[in-house]
Amino acid sequence: MEKSKKLWIAVLSCVLLIALMVGVAGARGNDRTSGTLGPTAYITVPGAAFNPIDEGADWYNYGQWIRNDSLSDERFYAGPIVFPHAGAVQITEVVLSAYDNNPGATAEACATVWRSVFASGAEQSMASVCSTGSATGVRKFSAPTISPNTVNPQRHACYASLVLRVGTEIRAYAVRIAYRPVL
Repeated sequence: MEKSKKLWIAVLSCVLLIALMVGVAGARGNDRTSGTLGPTAYITVPGAAFNPIDEGADWYNYGQWIRNDSLSDERFYAGPIVFPHAGAVQITEVVLSAYDNNPGATAEACATVWRSVFASGAEQSMASVCSTGSATGVRKFSAPTISPNTVNPQRHACYASLVLRVGTEIRAYAVRIAYRPVL
């Protein structure tokens, strides 16, 4: 009887030790910003989601697109980006969809993706992209670089800003963000 009790205690101790080791090896925090990446997903901020930053701005939001109706100044607009993942994401591409038929200037519609830090309110530009004129039809313009490229909803908020120059020949349709969840 005494022997079986000692054997039972030894077996139970081994099982508990193995369970503890598996738990520690499999444990990971909720604050992961690097590691294996999941499949590519997309968030699109449509023209209808952008609102003017300036009080009294003269603008037109058609729903499908937005334009600056000011006769003298460029205007700034902001649109929310909310990732449907609880953990961090790595942004892999930022694309501006715009109609730019104004050959007089080099940059007509510009989009920037920003992340802000909850604790301090500090902002960082992650990627910027601008359209170029003299073409009919809606075109896509891709950001050349993304840095920093990670957004962690436990630490960051994220939004897109648009700068639209004067002219009815400039329209922003959407900003699309390609990202991969950090697993």
